[in-house]
Amino acid sequence: MPFDWLIKSNLGSILMSEWSQFNRVLQQRWCRMLSLCLASICIGNVMWNPTYLVSHIDGFSNLTAITLLWASCGGVVHGVGYRPRSVLGQVFVFVPVIWFFFANMLIRFNWG
Repeated sequence: MPFDWLIKSNLGSILMSEWSQFNRVLQQRWCRMLSLCLASICIGNVMWNPTYLVSHIDGFSNLTAITLLWASCGGVVHGVGYRPRSVLGQVFVFVPVIWFFFANMLIRFNWG
């Protein structure tokens, strides 16, 4: 593996312990419920009144659609309690980025 030296070094063990502590916090029930609630609110906004949503978030480009789909799916995946084992899965369902997108969209939708 290309990063064996990092895992075997002291820096690698420190990073892995910090990452595991961070993941332990994110897997708590309140974090999962927050993800599921935010995903449900954003999905509901898209389904019930899409024209109002589009007018308040300054248009609906392809990038916005893909990001909304990714964040909604990631929020539901995290909310139901799925824990990805691979590093790629953990990066793809990285909860703080998903929460940032949800907060940004809800702020623009409600106060935009």
